[in-house]
Amino acid sequence: MNCLVFSESYPLQLKDDDFQIDAVTDSKQLLSSIRAHSFVLILIEARLLCALDEETLSELQHQKHLVLVAEQIEPCLFPILTFLSFERLIPEQEFLASPKAFIRQTAREAATKVLADSNSSLEKIVRSGSQSLKDGQALSMQLRMIDIQSLYLLFFCASRPFKKEHLITIQNFASSHLKTPFAPIDLDGEIILLCPIVKESLLEQLVTELKQVDCIVEYGIGISRHISLQENPDFLRSFQEAKLSTMINFYQKQEVSFYFENLFQMEYDYVSLIQSEKEITNAILTGYSEEELFQTIDRYIACFTKHSILPKLVYEAVFRFFNSLDRMFKFIDPLCTINLEDLTIHDFEQYGTIDDLHQALNDMLSFTLKKGENYTQTNTRTLREIKNYLDDHLNEAISLDLIEQRFYVNKYVFCRQFKKYTGQTFGNYIKSQRLYKAKDMLENSHTKIYEIAQLLGFKDESYFSAVFKKHFHLSPSEYRALHQKSQTRAE
Repeated sequence: MNCLVFSESYPLQLKDDDFQIDAVTDSKQLLSSIRAHSFVLILIEARLLCALDEETLSELQHQKHLVLVAEQIEPCLFPILTFLSFERLIPEQEFLASPKAFIRQTAREAATKVLADSNSSLEKIVRSGSQSLKDGQALSMQLRMIDIQSLYLLFFCASRPFKKEHLITIQNFASSHLKTPFAPIDLDGEIILLCPIVKESLLEQLVTELKQVDCIVEYGIGISRHISLQENPDFLRSFQEAKLSTMINFYQKQEVSFYFENLFQMEYDYVSLIQSEKEITNAILTGYSEEELFQTIDRYIACFTKHSILPKLVYEAVFRFFNSLDRMFKFIDPLCTINLEDLTIHDFEQYGTIDDLHQALNDMLSFTLKKGENYTQTNTRTLREIKNYLDDHLNEAISLDLIEQRFYVNKYVFCRQFKKYTGQTFGNYIKSQRLYKAKDMLENSHTKIYEIAQLLGFKDESYFSAVFKKHFHLSPSEYRALHQKSQTRAE
């Protein structure tokens, strides 16, 4: 800690591990020193104040922990003493009895107050969620008073609010092992701590000690980037960095984590996300198997894990998706018993890791899938009529909207029941029936391939050939030739 003595009568020089006393004897040296350095204590021989110019007095007015030593107060000092915010006025005789011991004791008391003031300033910045340039400079100056030039901000979080025992454990460990003079700050269940030096191994040891207080709770410690007090530091940003770094646990287990640039991405692949949401929606509406549903959810979760999306954005995206699902179910069927509107974003935020959230989505959407099987039924007779209609009109353009209008069914509910009835989705059923009809025509008629494509509703011969080959592993011409060859052999 640096102390400054301005005196002609008792210039002191002292330097040890804890204290350094700088002594100046004229006003220019005094002004230069207080502008260049931050002092935890400034001791002034009071009679010299009368000789100080307005500029120097103005600088002294902004100094904290100002102590004056005087044998007696001269009249010229009265307006100056009123102007200055000095902390103590000490009789000269008392001071001279043991000047160095007095300075040490007073400096320690001042340092204790600076530490408390620094914590209060930091807590005010964090709780208010804003930091002005003046706030940052004031806190930075306070820290430099106690000879701290740089430090880190640590953020402690837990799966349950911290207890008093946790705070005591952190405070004792910080003092004995981390060698920080600062006390931890309790932010209503979360804790922050300023620390000049950080060692990952020590912080891991601290986590171990916290587990001894409550082994059921999961803990995390986030560390901000290095804070230099020479560069007008943004303490609020350092707090946000430290807090953000603990969120790495959302994707991977890591109890002690350091902040770095691009820790999380702030944007996801919107196109892929929407496509995955459509897949999940279709899986529920058209009656996919549970295994198929889980596969679509895997792809949905991968939209977040692939780029380490900020957890807050993940929760918001999932919440928005469930809201849209609920609105869609209500639109399809006002009597639908599937109810997702009571879910809040906090319901999703309770899942602290992406794996927990993934499992929760599997459980919730699987339940929705099973419940949806019965919320509206298409009777078997209607399904049979629709199937027969499809078989008889394979050469026509057939859409779900057409089926909905012709047979007075809800197309989404119909899709689910049709798959259950035939074992195939609506689109796949039409495609397979057309292909088998084409196969039959290739075997039993001389209809040209482009005519078969037209008769069965394929848009052109090329598309028909590609679909046919994908299904039967032979092109239509190859299949016809092979069939004719086998027929010839048989004869």
